[in-house]
Amino acid sequence: MSLTTTDWEVQLDKSIRYVGPAHSSASANYVTVLELHRFLQDLADNASVSGDDYLDITTVNPSDKKYDTIITLTNGYTLDDAYATPASEFIYGGSIISGTVGADQIIYDGISVVANRGVIVNVIQDNAVLANKFWNSIPDGESFPGLNADPATGVAMRFMVKVHDYAADGGDIDNRALIFTTREEGKTYSEFRIPATGRGVNVVPLTFATDLNNTTAFATCSAWTGITNLAAGWCQVDVDQNSTNENYYCKWDRVNATYSINQFYERMKWLTRNGETTTLYGIAGELFRGITHSFTLGAAPTPGAFVEGGATPLSWGAGATSGTAQIFANDTTADVVYVQLLTGVVPADSATVTQGANSASMASSTSVAEKAVSTPFCGPSTGTSLVSAYGFTLQYIDLSVSDKITSLDGNTLSPPNSVNFTVSGI
Repeated sequence: MSLTTTDWEVQLDKSIRYVGPAHSSASANYVTVLELHRFLQDLADNASVSGDDYLDITTVNPSDKKYDTIITLTNGYTLDDAYATPASEFIYGGSIISGTVGADQIIYDGISVVANRGVIVNVIQDNAVLANKFWNSIPDGESFPGLNADPATGVAMRFMVKVHDYAADGGDIDNRALIFTTREEGKTYSEFRIPATGRGVNVVPLTFATDLNNTTAFATCSAWTGITNLAAGWCQVDVDQNSTNENYYCKWDRVNATYSINQFYERMKWLTRNGETTTLYGIAGELFRGITHSFTLGAAPTPGAFVEGGATPLSWGAGATSGTAQIFANDTTADVVYVQLLTGVVPADSATVTQGANSASMASSTSVAEKAVSTPFCGPSTGTSLVSAYGFTLQYIDLSVSDKITSLDGNTLSPPNSVNFTVSGI
């Protein structure tokens, strides 16, 4: 849709305001960053101010373009997000930069979600799900959520996210990192993390299909409270029954197989669904992802050991080198902690990591190992067995020979195929 001049106006204070129909209207006036730039330049060519646009040839230049997907608002012009309808919600297809570096600069980066139509997307920024999920709006007359979709190219929605606000956040918001998740009832879970958004359009691939192994209503799953976590933190289970325990960060109970393994899987999805605030290991369910990294320490923390879970995360660095993580398992023998990265970047070699009064230095080399994240966090179900996520297991009695369990050592194990038989007639 091209920019409709009656839906956009330039205020006397140089704020660019959207005054058109709301997201729910079929007439909502969404525009690309390039269309906004052309609108401002057309006004800047006018001989005099007209209507509600305080911009003409006698005023300073309002915008600059080096690329069609990167527009800079110049000379004090800004997007008005304080108005009833924030202007940035109606712009897509690139980045908008305004303000002065190190003073009042604000940056919005473009997002293009490639997924099936109907996808509902959460955006996690700075360890919080963004509350205003305007991109999931359903325009009047359409059947699916998702603004500025382009089904012919597989694009489910296009929008912008604010990633830099010097006045409010001191610069980049969580190093411009964004996590996109899909966690809806009866649908496959997926996620995609951008460590640092770039200028222009950032492509986000997600899946959103019917989960054939999630046929039970979440309202029913909510009542399966007998499924519990028996151990949280460094724990050991002999999954393959070879008389040697393997190491895990949790051990779950499906009540001695009272619930099927697939029902267990559905319960794990319910615990981490969109909107779930009940905590797992100190993290709200909708933010819980499982182990994302392991950190190897140069020596044991002093004056005391790091605590698994709880209210105090691990932290390190400052500014662009800072980060936080929740400890799920602490191997005090090898001085390795297994964590979910919450904010920022991973610690550098030899960096000091701190939890409360306790601190330790990272090892001098190869101190961080990234781990593959499963969606959902327990790993996928085949309907009759579980292919577990890294470091995730149930108690031995609740496992079967078809389950595949991955220990913290990275080994994939299955219980032995024990068969009872009788030999007679000898």
